[in-house]
Amino acid sequence: MRRTTPFTQILCFSLLGLFQPAVGPVTASPLWDELDNPDLDSQRRNEIIRAQQDKWDMEDSSDIPETHEKAKAAVDLTGMLPVHCLSFDPAYAQKLRLGSLTLEVPPGAFHGPEVEVQALVLSKPADFALAGVSLEYRENSQQVILESDGMFRLRFFQNGKPVEPSKPLTVKMRPGNYESMNMYRLDGSWQNLGATGMVTDWPDGCNSWTNTGPRLILVESPLDCEGEYPSVRIYNALNRSGWWNFDKPADNITCIAGVFRPPGEQFQVRLEAVGMDYLGLSHATRKGHRFAINVAANRTVKVYALVTDRRTRSVYVGSLEPVRTNSRTSFIREGDLENGTQQACQEVGELTLKKESVELLTNRKLFLQSIGLPDTGL
Repeated sequence: MRRTTPFTQILCFSLLGLFQPAVGPVTASPLWDELDNPDLDSQRRNEIIRAQQDKWDMEDSSDIPETHEKAKAAVDLTGMLPVHCLSFDPAYAQKLRLGSLTLEVPPGAFHGPEVEVQALVLSKPADFALAGVSLEYRENSQQVILESDGMFRLRFFQNGKPVEPSKPLTVKMRPGNYESMNMYRLDGSWQNLGATGMVTDWPDGCNSWTNTGPRLILVESPLDCEGEYPSVRIYNALNRSGWWNFDKPADNITCIAGVFRPPGEQFQVRLEAVGMDYLGLSHATRKGHRFAINVAANRTVKVYALVTDRRTRSVYVGSLEPVRTNSRTSFIREGDLENGTQQACQEVGELTLKKESVELLTNRKLFLQSIGLPDTGL
């Protein structure tokens, strides 16, 4: 029987990720949603905003892959995503609930003192927009747009220092649909690690096994384990920290193109399209005042831009009305904008910008409202 030990779980929020990736356990930081509190005194409000303004000169996050022009220079918004934190004794097997993610750790996967695991779990379009990680990559010289059914980032720490497991871990997530999915890991670009499976998510304490003859699951336990239980996706070879994704390639891809005029050429730009009826995000390719983005075909996407200037500490935001992409197969590659290949893309018009308060970078609700993206599921 699996032996488990008590562990501590907290829901962590941090502003560290806005301009620099967290390099250790999340410590007590001002909550971004404090700014929504009508009873917040002016001194505290100014402290939160001033603390964020002081971060403008920090380096940018390495979590955003350099897939397209200026993607790495953009401001990181993952500080507006909740971080699920657990601490546990690595000497025993553990089943850790991290939001909608379950992580199973075998004994001895880590050695030494208590381990802290931090998890970002993306489950709706707004999460993908804030994470800013492109789900586009090239496989066998072909452009691929991934459609996710659950994406997450894991980090492990001992005594404040990053560590990696020495044994494979198992991860489970409740599916949004029951299509077949592969597991992908972000390692500069997305790497396809092969198929994932589906299992029944039995309650803790149920001992179950499957008769390999007839397809019958037997349950023998002092607990009341009768009834129906949901199926979950499972992958049992997770071997490192970083971004992981239950995903499949979109059935078809197309590209959209338009006009974008940033207020300055040296500004930091995030110009992206996030799925509104699928989970996925793509970065734009830009040349002059033109942009193009590869997206899933016959889907609805929200195109938006976040532009920041460290010198003047200015923030600009803009978006288009939701775009229904066409079913024509087409895609843009690096350099295509220079030779006019974007003419094959669906035109979506000009994306204009409006100057906003720096508070948008610490307030999830205000930022999503500013780009017209609902904070709801599919």
